[in-house]
Amino acid sequence: MPESIELIELLVKPIADAKLPYMVTGSVASILFGEARLTKDVDIVLFLKFLDAMKLEKVFPNPEYYCPPAETIRDEMGRARGMVNVIHPASGLKADLFFAEIDDLYDWAFAHRRIVRLNEYPYFFAPPEFVILKKLQYFMEGNGDKHIRDIEGILFVHAARIDSNYLERGIQARGLAAAWAHVKKAPPSRNSSI
Repeated sequence: MPESIELIELLVKPIADAKLPYMVTGSVASILFGEARLTKDVDIVLFLKFLDAMKLEKVFPNPEYYCPPAETIRDEMGRARGMVNVIHPASGLKADLFFAEIDDLYDWAFAHRRIVRLNEYPYFFAPPEFVILKKLQYFMEGNGDKHIRDIEGILFVHAARIDSNYLERGIQARGLAAAWAHVKKAPPSRNSSI
């Protein structure tokens, strides 16, 4: 995951330093739990209170970063699946900041975050079950086979450490069985025992 270290240090560490509740998910989590691939953005779920919106402008100060104004952040916090982008112009790297939804999946994921030390610094990552469920959802919404490849990589590398009972319940509860069947058709060299 060396190529993702700069991404994490520039866009996740400021959130961690500010002690905001968060977890890294998406492609960077897929790389951690699965197989390497290139990415120039990091997905971060934030568990913020409405009044915390102003803190993000301080965490990502202008001109080093582009961060939307607090009003925009608050508007997105109030929307289902709300998100904003933070950009580090000098590197061209970007963070997609998602705001936690009122959903048992987010509560479970936050309670089961994984601490990963990178360059001796602790970061919170979403558990692989959350990453898999969200990637199945994005695949079902027509967002490409990269999500299936990421899931296959996680299962290939991390299958023994995944709570398969929780994952199966989440798949059924969220109507993701068709996408899961697509994953299970993976070639034998990549298919896991889950």
